Amino acid sequence: MRKINILIYSALFFLMTFGISWAVPPLIFYQGKLSDKGNMPMNDTVNMTFSIWLDSSLTSSELKVWSETHNDVVITEGQYSVFLGSGIQDLGTFGPGIFSSNDTWLEVSVNGEVLQPRQKIVSSGFAIRAREVDQLPDHSITADKIGEDCGIGEVLIMTATGWACGTWPYTP
Repeated sequence: MRKINILIYSALFFLMTFGISWAVPPLIFYQGKLSDKGNMPMNDTVNMTFSIWLDSSLTSSELKVWSETHNDVVITEGQYSVFLGSGIQDLGTFGPGIFSSNDTWLEVSVNGEVLQPRQKIVSSGFAIRAREVDQLPDHSITADKIGEDCGIGEVLIMTATGWACGTWPYTP
């Protein structure tokens, strides 16, 4: 019975680990709030253009690396949301390449009017942590690379203090 549980847990871990990595959509959820000239929340349907720049204010065309348009964005009580990467591509390809600079800025236009200032794009905690994988020769994390020697039926688990070997599901 123990061997069956180990196989089931190992299979679940494999599916969860690799299934999730295959399912990462190339989209970023973005939401904002718009108000009218009287500072009242808008209720409207607008066309919006989102673009990524390599400078906070310069408008030289070579500094614009990506742009897309979202038509008919519904604004309710000033709130709207879109998935960047799902609109009509105007310039460039939405993907990791446009985020290769540490100085990346998002510009938003509503019905052709550019909103100021541009917003700096920054990382989430998990993205910063994931960057460590880029530093590995083959971009993979294995027990050998982090100095853990897991036994049969154990899996690598990220804990609050670092990597450890344990069984799945892990309970400290």
